Order: sequence, then structure tokens, then C-alpha cells
Amino acid sequence: NVKTSDAEAVVVVRCHHSLGDGMSLMSLLVASTRKTSDPEAFPTIPVIKRREDFLSHNLRNKGRLLRLIFTIYYGVKLIWNTIVDLVQFSATVLFLKDTKTPLEGSGGIQNNRKRLYHRTVSLDDIRLIKDALNMTINDVLLGVTQGALSRYLNGRYANTEVESEASTSNSNNLPGGIQLQAVVAVNLRQEIGIQPVA
Repeated sequence: NVKTSDAEAVVVVRCHHSLGDGMSLMSLLVASTRKTSDPEAFPTIPVIKRREDFLSHNLRNKGRLLRLIFTIYYGVKLIWNTIVDLVQFSATVLFLKDTKTPLEGSGGIQNNRKRLYHRTVSLDDIRLIKDALNMTINDVLLGVTQGALSRYLNGRYANTEVESEASTSNSNNLPGGIQLQAVVAVNLRQEIGIQPVA
């Protein structure tokens, strides 16, 4: 029962990923809870507004020829991007390696003490940015994470603390040609978001 500025209590659930993916486990967790105002009622799940598909929005009530041209264009673009991704993946597996940066620990680092830094951000602020830039919440969070890592590396390469004034200046201390790889999970399910499984 850790009280925060946003909640009366905090729950941390740790389980193996073989039990389910993030959304199915969150759906199960939500189904295990009740409303504080009505202890017999399940919590309400916010309704997700689906973004309108680009083709259906722009090609509604247009001719078949234009629709065919757009379909062929996006099909060729999809095939080309898939080929490029496969070539990059193969090159990464075979010979491309990450640049040595302060993010990569030295040998034996698994025995060192771990530190966890966290920041609580308002979901309303994230939604404000999401709506202003017409992107998803995941896009905003990925951008914030990338910006934080870039700022951290800029400060480390400048041999200053991240919190100092030198690291917040506009000087770019990052060496050119840094290559870092990351994994971004993609949801392939048709049902997006937390589902009522009660």
C-alpha cells in the first residue's frame, strides 16, 4: 500500500511472459479488480477510438482507378520496406555490431548493483502531445525515451553529469555514426487494447 500522488496504492505484478502477453495479462488484472464506489461492479474500460484508415478516409467516394493506383503504390511500398528490413536484419545478424557507448556495460557487469530511475508523467500531458502531433501514445513514449537516452549519451560524451548545465546546452557531443539497435514490440491482434474478460 504505497500511496502516490496519482493513486491510493500501487500494485506490482511479476510473472513469466509464457503466461500471456502484456494486454492479456492486463485484461486479467483488470478483471480481478472492482470499483471502489461499487465493490460488486467491474471497473469500466475506456473505449478506444479507432483511427480511420488512410485509404478509406482519402479514397472514400473516389473512382476505382484512383483506388487501384493507391493500392498498387502501397503494396509496392510494403514489399520494398519488407525487403529492406530483411536485408538489414540479415546484415545485423551476420556482421553489423552496435557502437561501443556508455550504455554498454563492461564484462562482469551482471554482478554489479542495479539502479532504477523512474519518472511519473501525466497521461494527460502525453495525450496532449499525441493529439497535437497526430501520433499514438507509444510514439510519444518512444520519442521521450529516445530523447532521454540521447541527452544521457550527450552528457556522458561531454564528461559531465546529465543533470549539469553543460548537458542541457545545445552543443552536440555525440560522435558521428553511432549505431544502436532496439526492439519495438508490435501488436498483431485485431482486438486492440484491454479487453473485458470478466
